Amino acid sequence: MKINLLLFLFLLIGLFVCFFVKNVDKGKVPDQVALAEIAKNHEDLEERRRAVHELTDQTLLAEIAKNNSHHWVRYEALVKLTNQTIVADIAENSRFQDIRREALDRLGSQALGATLRAKVVMSDDDADERIYAVRKLTDQTLLAEIAKNSDYHEVRLLALNKLTNQTLRAEIEKDNVERSQRADYKIQAFLAEMAKNSEDVSVRELVVSGHLTDHTLLTEFAKNDKSADVRRMAVSKLDPSDQVLLVEIAKHDKDTRVGAEAVRKLTAQEFFAEVAKNASNHMVGMDAILRLTDQEFITEIVRSDSNRRVAAITLLTNQALLAEIAKGDKDLDARRSAVSQLTDQALLTEFAKHDKDSGVRTMAIGSLTNQTLLIYFAKNDKDPSVRNVAKCAITDPEFLMEIIRDYDNKSEWDRRLAVDRLRDQTLLAEIIKNDKSKKVRESAIFNLTNQTLLAEIAESCEDEQMRQRVVTWLNHLKEKEEREAKTKGE
Repeated sequence: MKINLLLFLFLLIGLFVCFFVKNVDKGKVPDQVALAEIAKNHEDLEERRRAVHELTDQTLLAEIAKNNSHHWVRYEALVKLTNQTIVADIAENSRFQDIRREALDRLGSQALGATLRAKVVMSDDDADERIYAVRKLTDQTLLAEIAKNSDYHEVRLLALNKLTNQTLRAEIEKDNVERSQRADYKIQAFLAEMAKNSEDVSVRELVVSGHLTDHTLLTEFAKNDKSADVRRMAVSKLDPSDQVLLVEIAKHDKDTRVGAEAVRKLTAQEFFAEVAKNASNHMVGMDAILRLTDQEFITEIVRSDSNRRVAAITLLTNQALLAEIAKGDKDLDARRSAVSQLTDQALLTEFAKHDKDSGVRTMAIGSLTNQTLLIYFAKNDKDPSVRNVAKCAITDPEFLMEIIRDYDNKSEWDRRLAVDRLRDQTLLAEIIKNDKSKKVRESAIFNLTNQTLLAEIAESCEDEQMRQRVVTWLNHLKEKEEREAKTKGE
């Protein structure tokens, strides 16, 4: 009896093995290495993304997230990673800035994420990355360490300003002052003199970027060095409290990067206005204008004959003055810019209907909210570019569905654009289920945020690839919801 039972069990095991091998041969169990190869090297981006969707092997996903040449392939691989240590490795070692940031953000404020952010702040070669990382930090111990020891003044200041312990903050401020006072000025002066007399720009760059801290010596390099790179480095290290000096450099330096660095360190509206009106470099002046918020200064520039007044108009909030410019200004670009800032729907309608310039009509239509009017202009304006702008502003589901269902007369591209503007969840679900075009259905997936409808589609969808896309998008929404809830709770 026992022998018969054992024989029966062996027979069952043999049948199971045969069934499993048969399914593998049929391709029902994906080859992870083969999928990874497709994800890394296939010429078609969509095929690469599909392969990532089917991958489950964490090591292979990590390699793709860390090293793949395409942003979306890297991102989608990262989303599927569950091992926080692997995510941390990507945050620290990927050569792609975007994926390092995304990985760090996914680690959140947990100890591992905070430690990595602190490492970026202290050692990253990119100043912007240091600033981004310190702004995300909340750990007071790490912030205190950075405020004490970072070699970058702006990072130290940002960390210091985020400290909540006022006693600790005062101690660090005092320590920084004392450390600065202990600096050996004779060595600074010697290095500066050596750099000034050197014809080798790399020597001057090395001294200014790495060793020089004295404000007076840095000022001389910032204003007089013949290399724009050296001047920019010197400006980046100038004491930001010397706003008058920064304004002078921003107004008179002919190099865009030097002037922009000086503008970046300005803080007061009157200084931005001074540079906006008088900078010798046009791009530096534009940079200063875009940092203005004070309407008095903005209006002053708008009413001037400055060649930067059109940019200032985009910051203007005075509706009466905007209407005046839109109706009667001699500069067509100024009129267009003014119309784009108007909010009066009746006035915008008048411009959209009657203005002779298609650019003015385009700007007016871009600010209209009345769907009936937008549909009217989409069908009746004599200029095709204006009609297209109106179409792109329409969110009326009935109108959009007319386009989406018009298989015979509308291109797949036009139908996909209509899907991108559609927000009705029931209609989007209908498109995913029934539309003839796979690309149109895929476009609808990423506008559908109703998790119940997504779950229903995932359950009933017969197209396996489409089902996988729906499942991946649904998982992404759930993870995002969990992260937001966790962040809110913290």
